[in-house]
Amino acid sequence: MILFVNNASLDTLHSYIGEVITFTSDCDMFDNFKVTGLLTDIVNTGKNFEYMFKVKRLIDNKITDKIINISSNMSNLAIHTINK
Repeated sequence: MILFVNNASLDTLHSYIGEVITFTSDCDMFDNFKVTGLLTDIVNTGKNFEYMFKVKRLIDNKITDKIINISSNMSNLAIHTINK
């Protein structure tokens, strides 16, 4: 299933917390952006309706401890899941 972040409600986005998902975007700054990991939290930055997705990356089938931030303002940011 593919869900575009800009079309989703905050409640829907929160339902993905605890899931391993893949984020993709066609952002100009990050060509072919693709990150797979465990969504741990979503934080409202209070700026321009932006949310920060807190993600622990999946590398070599292992969840890392380092948390990265993914901005909801990335162009065509999408969430890809298998289970939902």
